[in-house]
Amino acid sequence: MMPDPPATVTCPYGHSFPSSQLSVRGGQYVCPVCDGAQWASPRPGRVWSRRLLQPPMALLAIGVLLEVGLQITSIGLGAAYADQNLTGSGWLIVNGVLSLVGTAAVLIGVLAIIPPLRASGWTRRRLVVPLLVVGIGLVVTGIGGFFGIGLNVALLNASAPGATWQMAGEILDALSTVVLGGVAVWIALLIRANGDPEPVAEEQLPSTT
Repeated sequence: MMPDPPATVTCPYGHSFPSSQLSVRGGQYVCPVCDGAQWASPRPGRVWSRRLLQPPMALLAIGVLLEVGLQITSIGLGAAYADQNLTGSGWLIVNGVLSLVGTAAVLIGVLAIIPPLRASGWTRRRLVVPLLVVGIGLVVTGIGGFFGIGLNVALLNASAPGATWQMAGEILDALSTVVLGGVAVWIALLIRANGDPEPVAEEQLPSTT
C-alpha cells in the first residue's frame, strides 16, 4: 500500500505541484506535467543495403589503380638502373612486371565485386570468382616482391647505406601481400563450399545502431 503523499510534491525533473494533481498509473505516482509533455518520437532505424558498399568499393578500385601506376614507375626505375648497368636492376624489372600483372588482376577482381552488390537478387557464390582473382593477383604481386629482393641483395653487397633495412622491408612487404592473397582465396573457397544455393533478394534490415 502506497503512503499518502505530502501537500506539495516535486517530481525528479523539478516539477512542483499540489499532491491532489497526482495520478496513479501501474501502481506508481505520475507527475501531471511530465504526463502531459509531448514525448519525442522514436528514431526510425536506418535501412541496410548492399548498395551502401558501392562507394567504398569504388574508392578501393581507385586505390588499386594508383597501385598499378606505382608498379609502372617501378618498371621505369628498373629500366633506368639497367641503362646505367646497375647490378640487380633486372630483378627490379621482373618485380615490377609481376607486380603490375598481379595488381591489375586485383583491380579486375575488385571491379567484378561491384555488380553483385548492385543486383536485387544474388547469391554469395557470385563473389567467389572475383575474390579468387583478387587473391591470386595479390599472391602474384607478393611473388614479384620476392624477385625485387635481388636488387636489395646487390645493394647489400655494395654496402649501400640502409640496404639491410630496405631488404627487411621488401621481405615483409612481399610476405604480407602473399598472406593477404591467401586470405582472399580462403574466403572465396569458404563461400563456394557454404554459399547460399538460392538467390537472395536485396535485404532490408533495420540498423542496430
